[in-house]
Amino acid sequence: MADTADRFIVPTPAFTAQRVENIPFRSTLNSAGQMETLTLDVYLAAEGFDRPRPAVIWVHGGGFRPGNDKRQVYIPLFAHTFAGRGFLGIAPDYRLRPDPAGDPAGAVRDAAEDLGAALNWTRAHAAEYAIDAQRIVLAGGSAGGMTVLNLVHGSAHDLSGVAAVVDL
Repeated sequence: MADTADRFIVPTPAFTAQRVENIPFRSTLNSAGQMETLTLDVYLAAEGFDRPRPAVIWVHGGGFRPGNDKRQVYIPLFAHTFAGRGFLGIAPDYRLRPDPAGDPAGAVRDAAEDLGAALNWTRAHAAEYAIDAQRIVLAGGSAGGMTVLNLVHGSAHDLSGVAAVVDL
């Protein structure tokens, strides 16, 4: 019988990953009625690609409250790890609320709309970043997982190209 540790060996990344930070993808009104520009980070192999590759849109958690964003600990970790294996990672921010419990449906709706805009951005920039627009994964943890599921099941948003959904 093989040693238990052998089952958990992670292969060495094939590529060096890099992050392109704070790319604006949407301007919209926040819950206070003020314009807010949302940004995303792109994680990709530094070597570049000559053919399209799958993309994973990583959605952070945090209860829809301020103080949480696209750099929440596990988002860069997963995005860098996957980029080192040939995937392209996208980590968008979404609108947050000081008191999401006061309007939980609104908090989730806003986040899902923002994720939809990040998905649109991903498809629109597929050629620029060598993304296979038919192999996009939506992945999120906690509030990010709720956001992913609400986008997929609760909206009339265009989901073309979404090949998989991961709720952490």
